[in-house]
Parts: sequence; C-alpha cells; structure tokens
Amino acid sequence: MTPDSEKILAQMYLDQQKFMAEFREFRAQLEGHPTIADGWMDAKDAAIALKPEGIKSKRHLQTVRLDGAFSECKGEIRNVSKGDRPTWQYHVPNCRKALQRHFRRIRAV
Repeated sequence: MTPDSEKILAQMYLDQQKFMAEFREFRAQLEGHPTIADGWMDAKDAAIALKPEGIKSKRHLQTVRLDGAFSECKGEIRNVSKGDRPTWQYHVPNCRKALQRHFRRIRAV
C-alpha cells in the first residue's frame, strides 16, 4: 500500500465515523431520546419525544392530558396562551414519569 492510499483510507474511515455519529444523533432525536429531547416543548414535539413512553401522536397526547395524566401543580404541563384557547407545553422529563404512573394505574385496573 502506498502512503497516498493509506491517507485516503484513513480519511474515508474518519468520514464514515463522523457520518455514523451524525446518523445516531439524528435517530435518537427522532426516537425522542432523553439526552436530546428535554425541557419544555409544544404538543407536537412532546408527542415525538414521548413516543417511547407510549404516546402515538399529538392527538393521543391531548387525550391522555384530558384523562388527567399530567398535573400543572407538579410542573408537568403549563398553559402558555395569552388568549381564550389554552396552549399547552409539556416538560418532557416530568411527563415521562407521569405517563409511567398513568399507564401503571390503567394496567392495575
């Protein structure tokens, strides 16, 4: 192997490692990995982040909220609207715990 071919192979290897790291980060973001998806989010983003906890869609998240799974007092959700219609934000780490409680309670019944 010539030195030039070794350099090319080394560069290809580094590019592949960089691509794989970016791909893993993107996949984790889509799956709602907690290291990427933390903090306050609107319903659409929270539904994606809470998918591993059993949330299927934005509508399903709303249904679960209406069932009483989340508490404003515990800091799991907050109303950020300034008008008549409520606009909810979800605190993803607290909502994870709340969903685990909620689904455990449903299975117990």
